Amino acid sequence: MMPIPWSLVIPVKEADAAKSRLITPLSLDKPAFVRAMAMDVLSVALELVPAPRIFLVSNDSHLTQFADEQRIRTVADPRAGLNEAIVAGLANVPAGPVAVLLADVPALRLEDLAAALAAARHHSASLLADAEGTGTVLLASQNARISPSFGAYSAARHATWATPLQLELPHLQRDVDRAEDLVQARALGLGPRTAAAWPAAM
Repeated sequence: MMPIPWSLVIPVKEADAAKSRLITPLSLDKPAFVRAMAMDVLSVALELVPAPRIFLVSNDSHLTQFADEQRIRTVADPRAGLNEAIVAGLANVPAGPVAVLLADVPALRLEDLAAALAAARHHSASLLADAEGTGTVLLASQNARISPSFGAYSAARHATWATPLQLELPHLQRDVDRAEDLVQARALGLGPRTAAAWPAAM
């Protein structure tokens, strides 16, 4: 019997307001860069999960248009914070396994996402911490029961009910909150849209 396919909830704040803590070169168009990261993450997700089972939670018109073109489902962001956006997305998923994937992992590769979801199959609920081990880049459940608590040091909070996945998946775990994270992600290899939004000359 084939396993029930995953559903993915991917929240993305409107690009003009996203990543306020990320200091970038003055020549970099930050909203365009944020959108490029999200589109690269969505594109990788589409290689693994059927489009109708991907739920983009966003009010950014550029991203929702991209999602519509790819037949990805969109959910309105209630504009009450990241966790509330995730809850809004979860309210729309069908029965079965679901994972929350953050969209600020611009070096994401299919093999890393596939490995994380394969490992998550062995746990009723699980999480994958970021490169520092303090944040959460992926939060998964077999029964769609997820209580998101994203924010600083979220891995410890999620670990009170979800099993930490003991994996090294650098392309998935390198989220971007600071300028140094961006440099590390570039060293891993950015997705095509993200790389185009940040030319090497910058």
